[in-house]
Amino acid sequence: MMKLLQSRKVLLLAILVCRMSLSDVVAGSPGDRDNRSIVQRHTITGTVVDEAGSPLPGVSVMEKGTSTGATTDANGAYRLEASAQDVVLVFSFIGYAAQEITPGNRSVIDVSMTPDEKTLQEVVVVGMVSKRKLP
Repeated sequence: MMKLLQSRKVLLLAILVCRMSLSDVVAGSPGDRDNRSIVQRHTITGTVVDEAGSPLPGVSVMEKGTSTGATTDANGAYRLEASAQDVVLVFSFIGYAAQEITPGNRSVIDVSMTPDEKTLQEVVVVGMVSKRKLP
């Protein structure tokens, strides 16, 4: 009976040691934490307006070179979780010139979009009307 209890203790101890070793591999050992790069998210908020100061809803705000982005709401406000402070934000909207801004350590970026005259001249409006004769 004593041998059985002793073998169970050894087995439990072995399981505990294996589990602790496995958790170090998954989480990284304390010494490795200084060497690992930690991705910090940087929250950037702001408002996008047109040249008259009116809010622009639907403006695309993208982190250049990634698929991370946001769209402005009805009040022209946006909120974006950027991957770093040295990221370049691209603001684009139909009929307006795209703008690229590097926020640096700023967390609030307000943008005033200017119309792109070249793009506006390329717009073609097509309308169709159908008439039906009454007998």
